[in-house]
Formats: sequence, C-alpha cells, structure tokens
Amino acid sequence: MPLLRSLVRAVFQKAASDPQVREKAQKVFEDEIKPRAKDAWERARPEVEAARDKAVKGAASLADQLNRRIQHSAAERRAQRDKDASAGSG
Repeated sequence: MPLLRSLVRAVFQKAASDPQVREKAQKVFEDEIKPRAKDAWERARPEVEAARDKAVKGAASLADQLNRRIQHSAAERRAQRDKDASAGSG
C-alpha cells in the first residue's frame, strides 16, 4: 500500500508541475466546475437563508425566554430576601 501511495503521489506531483495539465485544469475549473457551483449555490441560497433566519429567530426567542427567567428568579430572590429581612426585624 505505501508503494501505491508513493506512486500516486509522484504521478500527481508530476501532473501538477506540467504547464499543460495546469492550464487544462484551470480551463475545466472555469468552464465546468465554477458555473455548476455557482448554479448550485443560487438554487440552494433561498433555503440556506431561510434556515439562517429561522435559527436567528429561534436564538433570539431563546435568549428572550432566558432573560425573562433570570429576571423572574432575581425578583423572587429579592422578594424572599425582603421577606426574611422584615421577619428578622419584627
């Protein structure tokens, strides 16, 4: 297996150093891969943005709920502290 891996690596390194191979790879990227990726993104974009918006709204709602719970808990602790203080002084 290491021999095969070394052979494959050598082939790829030789191909990467060949100007014709690099030029062909650039052309394939520009003419085929890039347009397909752009098209796929344009088709997926509405769903991605909707999911992002839903996640943001969910996070905001959760933060609001937590904030209300914290404020309620703090108010209960203050009320208990005031009750204990008035019971102790009376």
